Amino acid sequence: ATEYAASICHELQITEDDNTFGDWYLPSLVELRLMYDKRESINKTASENGGDNFDASYYWSSTEINSANARAVNFENGTIGYAGKASLFRVRAIRAF
Repeated sequence: ATEYAASICHELQITEDDNTFGDWYLPSLVELRLMYDKRESINKTASENGGDNFDASYYWSSTEINSANARAVNFENGTIGYAGKASLFRVRAIRAF
């Protein structure tokens, strides 16, 4: 089965202290770029809570260019790019912004 960035986020379920959170989504380009700007703080909080830090890689956004391409942010240097949706980039789901 083919997995898509948006569906991976949408289907994510995390249970903590008997509460299940299933309202995850793929961030927009604007949200993802803000996450890049705050990545040190996000990485610190993630590390303190057993989560993963951002890698120096491209991360998908939900911002499409057309039916075949979408925007992504490079977390090594903040570059905004785009690629075909079949490209293998990382995904960072969010619940609220």
